[in-house]
Amino acid sequence: MAITLSKAGFNVLPSIDCPADDDDFKRKSAEEMDKCVCSLHMLSGEFGRRFETDDEISFPQYQFLEAKKRISTSGSDFNVFVWLDPENSRTVKPVQQNFIKYIRNNITRNMMFSNSMGPMQMVDDIRVVMMKQDTMVYDSKDTDIFFIFNQQDEQDAQQAAVARTGCRGQHGISAGPSSPGLRPWSPGRWGGSVRRRQPGSHRPWWAPP
Repeated sequence: MAITLSKAGFNVLPSIDCPADDDDFKRKSAEEMDKCVCSLHMLSGEFGRRFETDDEISFPQYQFLEAKKRISTSGSDFNVFVWLDPENSRTVKPVQQNFIKYIRNNITRNMMFSNSMGPMQMVDDIRVVMMKQDTMVYDSKDTDIFFIFNQQDEQDAQQAAVARTGCRGQHGISAGPSSPGLRPWSPGRWGGSVRRRQPGSHRPWWAPP
């Protein structure tokens, strides 16, 4: 999983093996978590190594609870991802089943639980959340809006054009049996009355008023 994350552009911490001593493990977990913007908790059917001073808590459970605290901090953008690997969780120990149930019942903001079928799919899910793209906002003041309607609906189209006040480039075309083709029209700049284009005009119908 660490290799897959690295190839996807993530910087994976820690780069050392898990400390065996209880206090060293807690200290190192806090230090490395302070450097990160998210945490990935990989679960299997086993509960994992337990603390010598508290055998009811495993190392993975402690790390999850610490990460959960960071999410609850006001203004925190920390994200927590939990992956239950289907391949390694076909048989789940009762104590681990209780831990998984606890996680599912306590999902909060910035937390995602997944049972994706493989590391690549899980990494892609993480990328979607973490690699957020800035949304480009366009200025709509100069946006052209076109109404296409039948001649029998022309009155309704005019009312709709008047209602959309503040739109600079509203245009529309209508077609009916009394006209040889498409009959262009455009409302006033601020949604005023409709001005019909005179026959023989060479101005294109998409031109702004």
